[in-house]
Amino acid sequence: MAAGGTGTAARKQYPPSPPGRGEEDKQNVTTVVDWLTAETGVGEFAVRQVVEYIAAQHGAIGLVPSQRRIVFERFFDESGGMQLVIHAPFGTRITRAWGLAMRKRFCRSFDFELQASADDDGIVLSLGPQHSFPLESMFGMLNPRNVQQLFEQAVLAVPTFQTRWRWNVTRALLVMRMEHGKKVPPPLQRFRADDLLTAVFPKLTGCQENITGDHELPDHPLIQQTMEDCLREANDIDGVRGVFERIERGEIELIARDTREPSPFCYELLNSNPYAFLDGGEAVERRARAVATRRSLTVESVQDLGWLDPEAIAQVRAEAQPLVRNADELHDALLSRIVLPADEGREWTAWFDELVAQGRATNCRLPIADCRLDGNGDASERTELNRKSEIGNRKSTWVATERLPAALAAFPDAIASPPVIVPAEVRRDWDDVSARVAMLRGLLEVCGPITGEAAAERVGITVSQADAALEALEGEGVVLRGRFENSNCRLPNADCRFEDAASADDNSELNQQSEIENRKSPEWCHRRLLARIHRLTMEGLRRQIEPVGVDVFVRFLTRHHGVLPVSRRSGTNGLFEVIGMLQGLDIPAVAWERDILPGRLDKYQLEWLDELCLTGEVGWGRLFPPTNRDPEKSRPMASLTRVVPMSVFLRSDLDWLQASAINPGTGDLSSPAREVFELLQTHGALFAADLLNHTRMLPTN
Repeated sequence: MAAGGTGTAARKQYPPSPPGRGEEDKQNVTTVVDWLTAETGVGEFAVRQVVEYIAAQHGAIGLVPSQRRIVFERFFDESGGMQLVIHAPFGTRITRAWGLAMRKRFCRSFDFELQASADDDGIVLSLGPQHSFPLESMFGMLNPRNVQQLFEQAVLAVPTFQTRWRWNVTRALLVMRMEHGKKVPPPLQRFRADDLLTAVFPKLTGCQENITGDHELPDHPLIQQTMEDCLREANDIDGVRGVFERIERGEIELIARDTREPSPFCYELLNSNPYAFLDGGEAVERRARAVATRRSLTVESVQDLGWLDPEAIAQVRAEAQPLVRNADELHDALLSRIVLPADEGREWTAWFDELVAQGRATNCRLPIADCRLDGNGDASERTELNRKSEIGNRKSTWVATERLPAALAAFPDAIASPPVIVPAEVRRDWDDVSARVAMLRGLLEVCGPITGEAAAERVGITVSQADAALEALEGEGVVLRGRFENSNCRLPNADCRFEDAASADDNSELNQQSEIENRKSPEWCHRRLLARIHRLTMEGLRRQIEPVGVDVFVRFLTRHHGVLPVSRRSGTNGLFEVIGMLQGLDIPAVAWERDILPGRLDKYQLEWLDELCLTGEVGWGRLFPPTNRDPEKSRPMASLTRVVPMSVFLRSDLDWLQASAINPGTGDLSSPAREVFELLQTHGALFAADLLNHTRMLPTN
């Protein structure tokens, strides 16, 4: 398609303006539909579906993936894990090779086998709870120099290699399909092919627990041919290498997106068929199946995928605070936090004094850390900081006795008052790095999303020390970085550059906004707390569309139909509105002016309905006559009683009401009725005297 083409010709064929960017783009939908219909020759209905689908994706993440723009999208699933979707529309032969190489790269980096799938439009990697890393770090995991070697090692463990091996040994007549004039059973052919593979490549079929390092391919023509088929026939390794070469040259842009739920282009990948799996897992065991997706797509409904509910963040932050009801629970909180600023625990002062009296805690006075001064500051700045500390400019913190060695390792100049005796059985071999990591771990478990500067200020260390400790926690899979508390509908880094020159001003404005977002400090959040924030956000969105209770619905109906005295209508205009809401309902004829209309209209008068009928605005009749009546066993006028179901309707809506009504047909009519029906169809409406003259019937009939 033109969206994935390169060069001047492809740009000339690009549509005038893509939809989904606001009210001005909705006006261009017709132009886009006309352009796409002329280019593809597809019907307008299908083209509109395509346009709405692409517009929803553009509204969700701010751009549409193409062969010049690859998007890495990550979001939580219902199990607490995360899904990584790489939107790369290069075809299955490239994405499968890319996915296998990426899966092998993950295995070597994190020592963990991932579930993965790939189809024509991208790759899905199912990440576990232990995987926590900045999404941008995925960009450099593969390059033109290592992708083929990783793919060769990965393809040896998937059925593709064994299948191609059996093809080659069969074509080489090393495994016979026919023997003694009879066909060799396929299982027997497979066993013989596997035996040949063991003889030629024993390291591959042997016990893998005794194998270390990469598999070296034997210098055997069939092995070499099989690998060549896997590289360039079943897959396209040259195309994969070409993609990464274009990435290095800057011809392809890589964009990262963290969303709370999958964007529309992810749905097909998440629900891919078993032939797209890159591992041996079953369909029912896929972690990708644990992702909740929307049932319908509109641009408006997916424009806020980067938004997290501030109320959910506040709720999780409040619930994460330690529950302190006595001195023992305060001691447990101090063991986790290591150092707790005295101003944060002001309401627990009485219990802290109790711990101090028991020798279980102490007041540790720390030097005030200048957040602008990192470990590389010059000697004069450090001397000034030390001078301020010496004259008593210190921060009061609470420290449990068991954690005093960690506090002293992080703050060698700290002063404990009163002095305490550290038990011999507790850990004492703390260094400054591990102590800072432990302090930030305890802080992030209770504080929710926080910037590195704020975390450094609360712990009492420099910003560079806090950043190093947070990155260490990120490597352990404990925290995630991003923009959580200040998230909005349009995700950061939204690249909305189009080929249309008319949108240049909009693009420059959006790019300027992206640069402002990029300059903001990233926030850090504990993975467990972030998963709860995502879950509460999704639950809040679902509550907005969940059905109301029966009592609420009944109260709405009574107010909407004017049954309550305070909401009743009046006059012929009110009667017209009431009939518009009740038209199509078959209600006993006597109930209309006895119960239904007086119960909805204030001071109802019979003349109102007559006036509307005489002016031609309202009609009445039987829209749904019975179809199971035996005309030979009942008289024609037997059903016309006061309780016969009757409809009152607006004559302007009679066409669609009759279209939905059941046509009884002439088969259920008696012979006289069928004669009258045919006469009315031929001559139109007739008076009773005319019907008697034409049919020669008696008036009683």
